[in-house]
Amino acid sequence: HYISHRDIVDVLNTYGYGISEVDFDEFKQIYEENMNENIQGIITADFTLEDFDEEEDDYEENVEIEQTTEILHLLGFYWPQPDKEYLKRLIDYLNKFNYFN
Repeated sequence: HYISHRDIVDVLNTYGYGISEVDFDEFKQIYEENMNENIQGIITADFTLEDFDEEEDDYEENVEIEQTTEILHLLGFYWPQPDKEYLKRLIDYLNKFNYFN
C-alpha cells in the first residue's frame, strides 16, 4: 500500500500540472510567498517546513497512512494496490468535480 512521491508527481504531470522538483530553499520561498496566515494555519496543523530535511532527498519516499489502512482492514476493507494506473483513475474521478481547480 505504498505510493512514492515521484509516482504521484509523474501522474499529475501527465495531466499537465507541470510539477517539478525544487531544492529546499526554493520550496521554502515558494511556500512562504503563497501562504497567507489563514491558509497557513489550516494547512500546517500537522505540517511545517521543519518537517523537511534539507540534506535528505526524500522525493522517492513512500506515502503511507498506516493507521487508516489498519482501521480499514479491521473493518474488512482492503484497498487495491496503488500504481500509476490507479492514480490516473483517481485523478480522472477528481477532475469530474474540478477538484484541482
